[in-house]
Amino acid sequence: MRRRVAIPLLIVQPTSFCNLDCRYCYVPNREVNDRLPGADLRLILENINLALGDEFELQWHAGEPLTAGKSFYRQANATIRAFEASRGVRVHQSLQTNGTLIDDEWCEIFNEFEIGIGVSIDGPQPLHDLNRRARSGRGTHQSVMRGIDLLRRHGRNPAALSVVTLETIRNAELWFNFFVDNGFDRLGFNIEEIENANFATSFGQSNTYDAQFRAFIEETFALYLRNQEKIDVREYRNVVQILQEIRKNKDFRRTPEEAKKGQISTVDRLGNVYPYSPEFAGIYAPAFNGFTIGNLKNDSLNDIFKSEAAARIDDAISRSVERCRSECAYFQLCGGVFFSNKFAEHGHLYGTETGTCRRSVKIMFDAVIGLLETQQLA
Repeated sequence: MRRRVAIPLLIVQPTSFCNLDCRYCYVPNREVNDRLPGADLRLILENINLALGDEFELQWHAGEPLTAGKSFYRQANATIRAFEASRGVRVHQSLQTNGTLIDDEWCEIFNEFEIGIGVSIDGPQPLHDLNRRARSGRGTHQSVMRGIDLLRRHGRNPAALSVVTLETIRNAELWFNFFVDNGFDRLGFNIEEIENANFATSFGQSNTYDAQFRAFIEETFALYLRNQEKIDVREYRNVVQILQEIRKNKDFRRTPEEAKKGQISTVDRLGNVYPYSPEFAGIYAPAFNGFTIGNLKNDSLNDIFKSEAAARIDDAISRSVERCRSECAYFQLCGGVFFSNKFAEHGHLYGTETGTCRRSVKIMFDAVIGLLETQQLA
């Protein structure tokens, strides 16, 4: 039986470098081609406080994690397996990639090391290539689809992760049908947002496009309901589950992993640890020491969570959540999160509404509830 441990998800950035230059990317230092040394990974794992039988997920993320190279992952996997054997624990690896570097050898590595794969793709070529470009300015859709085809030939159908932009909402049916028609069985979508190194979005900072965004949600949620046997859409599944919980218990309150201390920790290539939101990694925030709370090469995770830096961020997060609780009618649905967006849009953590929460919670839930009510009356 899997035991819940202090760190269910450890996000590791083996490098901040990326071979692409996507317009909306939030990751800073994407031109820095340094990587996490193999010896440092061993120190990081040894400083996680685990007991016999524990399991947790290690997610390779960045930048583009495949730019760290195949030899890096071979060495990393050997380090992880030795760590598992010595501690009697289990590490489940996953990786989010832009898909452009995938070849047969990479597919063999993913299968041999049992690495779960997600691929970032923004739908059909016109939508994808608008923002997801190589450093030369060339669109990358063809390369990504080639990588996905190789994964499937090796028995893997990756989850798709798409960023929804203003152009996406203008082409709702085209966007959604792309994933169904091309055989994706899992889709997650992130709404383009202001955070860390991404200082602006195609939606702007006003409510100008809110009506169009609601229409996009209504159209794509209806398509989801008609295609549930073909594709699982993470956001819509979550919305429906939350509404079902509220129907059973009107006092139900969602508490996302992001709002729970120690549930998500991000480690960069230098070993620095960032709590709560992975989008804090590398951010410019002098008041919070860049949101770093310690270094896993030097200290145990337990000690890092007890540090003065961690306590200062914990207090700010608690006050941020409490303000949302006291002021926002939608608090039950989101738990007051979107911390990196609050910091990016307001310059501090104590603001309430952000463009992200307005679109991904308020408008999304209102649209879904309205559509479901209409269907029940029909």
